[in-house]
Amino acid sequence: MIPFHRKMQFRKIPQKHLLRVLGDIVKAHLDEIVKHLERDIEVTVACGLELTAKLLHMARLDLLCKIHAISDAELHALTDQLNATLPARKRKLAYLADRSDGAQSCH
Repeated sequence: MIPFHRKMQFRKIPQKHLLRVLGDIVKAHLDEIVKHLERDIEVTVACGLELTAKLLHMARLDLLCKIHAISDAELHALTDQLNATLPARKRKLAYLADRSDGAQSCH
């Protein structure tokens, strides 16, 4: 006799349909995670944990893309456009200004 769990066939829901299927509950929960990540990013920047802050920024961006159904191709196109229109010096100044915003002590 085949165990019950082996008889059932589960189909993976495509990523872009996942939020639509699960609805507002998942979106609200993901929004809360994004808010927590924003707070955690501020703390890690203030403590000088640059790599950790970058990883948290990446996680935040990934969640925001999923919440708003932004594909990897769309994100890459936006990044390419920003890189083409924003000179390197302005990008570096913006990065440094962003880092100094959280210049509070972590003690």
